[in-house]
Amino acid sequence: MKFLLLMAIVLVLWWVWKKRPERGNNEATMPTPKQPEEIVACEHCGVLHPLSESVIDGSDHYCSTTHRLAARASKKP
Repeated sequence: MKFLLLMAIVLVLWWVWKKRPERGNNEATMPTPKQPEEIVACEHCGVLHPLSESVIDGSDHYCSTTHRLAARASKKP
């Protein structure tokens, strides 16, 4: 019984040792922060979304291809 208790304590100490943060190498392990991105509104529904995720048709921005097609269909006479 004492052996199992000793083994459990050793395993917990080993786990804590492995989870500790490393010293001196913090800059290399930290991810670089993302730059802010321009937000645009969908011309069809008005939902705000990042420019990189928008579907562009000329100077208009849409949140999806479906909304681009719907806006194009509503503009036809």
